[in-house]
Amino acid sequence: MYTIFKRQSIDTALLQKISEVLNFDFFKLYSDAISLNEYDKLSAEQKLFVKDLEIKQLKDIINKKFS
Repeated sequence: MYTIFKRQSIDTALLQKISEVLNFDFFKLYSDAISLNEYDKLSAEQKLFVKDLEIKQLKDIINKKFS
C-alpha cells in the first residue's frame, strides 16, 4: 500500500476509493486549498511545497487509520 507515495499522480477513481476507505474527502482538499487558476500561477517551488504537504497529510491520515 505504501507504494502509492512513490507515484507522481493518482487517478480519481483510486482517490475516491481511498477517500471512502479512510472516510476523508481528499477532493475537498484540492477544491478548498486552491483553484486550478491559482495553482497554475504558483512557482515550481510553491507547487512542490503544496504536493509535499498533501503527501504528509495523506501519510498522517493513513497512519491514524491503521495504527
